[in-house]
Formats: sequence, structure tokens, C-alpha cells
Amino acid sequence: MGDLLVKNINGRIVKLDFKKGETILKCLQKNNIQINAVCNGLGKCLKCKVIVYKDEAGELNEEDKHTVLACQTELTKDTFIEIPPSSLLSTSPITMLGYEPPELLDPPVKKIKLKIMLGSLREKHGNEIKILKAANKHGVKADGFNVGIQDTLLPLFDVAKNKITITVRDNEIIHLEKGGEALKAYGVAVDIGTTQLSLFLVDLLNGSVIDFISELNKQEIFGGDVITRLSYILSKPDNFNLIRKITLDQIKDMLNKLVKNNSVNPNHIYEIVVVGNTLMMHIFHGEDPSGLSKYPYKPSIIDARKIYARNYGLNVNPLAKTYSPPNISGYIGADIAADIISSEIYKSDKNILMMDIGTNTEIILKYNNKLYGCSTPSGPALEGGHIRYGMRAEKGAIEAVFIDPETFNINYKTVGGVEPVGLCGSGVIDAVVELIKIGAVKKDGNIDEKHKLTSRINSGKAVIIAERANGEKITLSQDDIREFQKAKAAIQAAYITLLKYTNTQIERIDEVIIAGSFGLHINPESGRRLGIIPQVDDYKIKYLGNLAGSGARVLLKNIEARKICEKIAYGIEYVELGQLKFFQDTWINSLYLS
Repeated sequence: MGDLLVKNINGRIVKLDFKKGETILKCLQKNNIQINAVCNGLGKCLKCKVIVYKDEAGELNEEDKHTVLACQTELTKDTFIEIPPSSLLSTSPITMLGYEPPELLDPPVKKIKLKIMLGSLREKHGNEIKILKAANKHGVKADGFNVGIQDTLLPLFDVAKNKITITVRDNEIIHLEKGGEALKAYGVAVDIGTTQLSLFLVDLLNGSVIDFISELNKQEIFGGDVITRLSYILSKPDNFNLIRKITLDQIKDMLNKLVKNNSVNPNHIYEIVVVGNTLMMHIFHGEDPSGLSKYPYKPSIIDARKIYARNYGLNVNPLAKTYSPPNISGYIGADIAADIISSEIYKSDKNILMMDIGTNTEIILKYNNKLYGCSTPSGPALEGGHIRYGMRAEKGAIEAVFIDPETFNINYKTVGGVEPVGLCGSGVIDAVVELIKIGAVKKDGNIDEKHKLTSRINSGKAVIIAERANGEKITLSQDDIREFQKAKAAIQAAYITLLKYTNTQIERIDEVIIAGSFGLHINPESGRRLGIIPQVDDYKIKYLGNLAGSGARVLLKNIEARKICEKIAYGIEYVELGQLKFFQDTWINSLYLS
């Protein structure tokens, strides 16, 4: 017997027992850690890669670690490994939570208990002075009381006696409660993604994530991407109000679920941080987005905003405030400002390429300590949209594919290990790569009609990937591949153009960060082969998950991070790809699947 120490994306370490001679894969599987081994451990798919550290302490020394296949590596002594997110199967809390750096807890809201002798009800002014002095004595600066709680002062003095609890924000007392009960103060981080809407309930007293919830963004009925939704908004005067109402109602409903599921008093929710792309922030704040529809794509909102949450109809403390960081440009929003904070690329001296891959892909390049940014509409194909059997990465989605090069047998893994329902983005990427390897799909994207796997379905060429429980065939058609080509070309052309703009090459990049829930599950081999991920070594790639959501939580818990975020956002040089012929030419060349 021995110990296998497994490090996950957030740095937490799990200790597993193994029998001598057992493979890493077997050890992980018996402990219900679902690693991608779509060829069933034969060593053919090359997707079960793990990082093995020579140093059993697991120090991040690039020279002391190497990548191995979990299915081909036997355990003979105590071993320390790290599983790259790209080798994991299924949507997990890591996908939703993303990497969050350890931050000093310093929220904008402070809550403390005071033990003071209050005077009679007639001594209102004197009692107020006593409370303010006691707060300052305990290290919480308080200069006065918010006018919104003046009506609660006298009744409270009558029941509080010598124990009182105060909540302070911006040197102002915003909540008074009688003492004797446990301190409770909460915040909510909201990430309005184009496809997915996520809320995180955070304890502001210890910084922990109490719970989170994620749903398909109900705006999707108005279009799968930002451009389509913007066109809908501008087509009729009332459309903006409708899409905004749907968005706010969904946030309210999700917030109420979090409150109910965790027995939280809404009156103890004091702060809400909201992030999203530039259009999502316009919708949330109720600002005219028409400037985003034409060059120079000027947003109505650039600066950070701090507004009372009651303006949005949210069921929280009446004096709770919402904070949203700055938008960087018309198509790089507050979510990418949050990405920068949670990834901490601003602290590094390295040259870093950060890609938040999704329906709209935003790219930040840190080169020679300067930040550059661009955005490209990669479309919904990578998240299952516009694909005949496409779907999100939920139960039943095929997320990994391997085709035996000798027998052409198609093997796959589904989210949850259940019967297949459709293909999610990572499954589409894998399928395309595997079909190229065996010659069923050519580099120009054409399906070879003479190949053994090619079928004629509804007069079009397609490959049958799997079969649903009801016998219906799950296919990847010629039209599906064309949609995929456009998405991958947009991403590849964007980072190539950004590198060209800064007069650098990919060889000079020290680190590539892949952000976003979708990006977390891209197999690096498949991603590199198609050009979705730049041609860099595995050790340079970091998959950090939902950085926008984790960045929102950092901004919720640390007021200094907000100042840093605002300063960084205003200093980013935005590159408008649509105005560059080089991007247009590169996009055409990037349509090739090589």
C-alpha cells in the first residue's frame, strides 16, 4: 500500500491509498475521480494525462515535474500528482467556481458587536454618539448613521439594552440590530454569461462560498450570441425592456433559491457584485446599448458602478449595494476585468496570453508588462449551439471521443456516465480531430463521402457518433463541421492577430491561461491540433475555469481589489480586430482544420 496525493485546481490535496503495481488511472477510478480515459485505458487516446512531481511536497518547480499517461503509469511508491482540468470528465464545482487566489479578507462591509450602556429613549442623540465612539474604539470607522435606518433607532434602543450589533459601509452605519445573536453578513457574486447565469452566496465574515447556483441564461430565446441579441433589442422599442425584465427576474428567482436553500435572512445580504460582457452590463443597468451596434462600438457604460440593490428589485437588505467593475470596451466587459483580477496576471512579470473561450471569446495579452485586449464572436457552436445534436455539458452529453485507427470503432464518454443524448463542445472538438486522423474529414472540413464512417442522412453527409436510447442516431454533419470551422477560425485568427499587433511570436509567451467553463474541458492535444489553443507545451497551459465568477467573488471580499481592477481596466489597449485586414485574411486561412 502507498499514498497517492492528488492536487486539484484550487490547490486542495486529496490523499488516496493504492496497491503496489496499480496504475494511477485505476487508483483514481476506484476513488470516483472521473478522469478522461475514453480508450478504456489502452494508452491510445492520450487523454488521461496527469502531472507527476518528483518532489513529494508538490512544489511548482517546472524542472521537477513531468507529464505521464495515468493508464500507463504504475504506482510503486508514494506519489504526488496534479490532474489538469482538461483531463477531468463531467461538469464539477471546479467548473463553476473556477480558480480563486487567496485574498486578504477585507470586504466593504464590516459587522461587529458592541457592549455599551445606552441611555433612555429621550437621549437619542447621546445614544448615537455612544455607538459611534464604541465602533471607532473597536477599529471600525463610523462617522454617522445612514438616513435609511433613522426610523429603527428608537425602537432598537428600547430592546437592545447594553448589547447591539452594527453593520458599517463607507464609514456609515447601515444596519442596527439587537445583540446576543451570531454575526451574519453575506454577499452575492453574479456572473451574467451569454450562455450561463451563475450566482454565488458568500460569507463576508470568513470569505467562504456557502452555495452557488447556475442556470441557462433565459436571454437565449432572443439569440445564442451577443450580436443576435443586440439586433433583437434594436429591432423594436420595447424589446430592451422585455429582455431586461427577463434577466432581472431570473436573477431575483435564483437569489431567492439561494436564500431559501441556505436559510439566509435576506436582510443580512449587504453587497452584490455583478459581472458580464458589455451588453449584459447594459441590460442589467438599463442603459442604452445601441452604441455597441456600429463602429466605433462605444458603450454607454465604461466606469465602475455602485448602486443600491433596491433599484433592481433584489430581495436583500434595503441599503445593500451592487458593484460592477468597469467595461474595457464595447466587446470586452466587466467579466474580463474580473478575469484579470482572479488570474492575477497583473502581478506577474511573465508574458501571458489569457483566453476566455465561449460564445464570445475575449483575449488579453500581457506582453512586456503592458496589457492588450481583443474580442471575437466565436458563436455558440463551441457550446453546442448551431450543431444538430449539440448541447451543453450536462448529463448525457458526449464530452470525449476516441476512434480506433485500425477498426474505426468509435468510443466516447458522457457527462454522468449515462446514455448519450448529444454532443457538447469538447465532444465536437474531439470528434473532429479523431475524424481528421482517420481521414474521414479532410483539412478543408469536407467529409470524405467514400469513407467507411460516412453516411447519407437527409441528402447530406454525416458521421454517426453514437445512438440515443430510443435508437435515434447522434451525428456530426457537414453543416455542423462548417459551423465549428467558423468558431475555431475566429479564435485562432484573434490570438494570431493580437500577437502580430504587438510584434511578438507565440514562442515568447511564457503562459497560456484558458478561462471559462467551456475552455476547462478542451483536451489540449485536440485544441492545439485545430488551432483553438496556441502551439505551446502542456506545462505552459493553465485551465482556470470560471475566472469571471471567481473574480466577482474577489471583488466582493476585498475592497482594495476593486481599486486595482479599475486602474487596470482603464490601462488596457483595446485592438479592434474588425478594422484590421490581417485579421480578415487570417480568419480565412484559419478555416482549415490543421
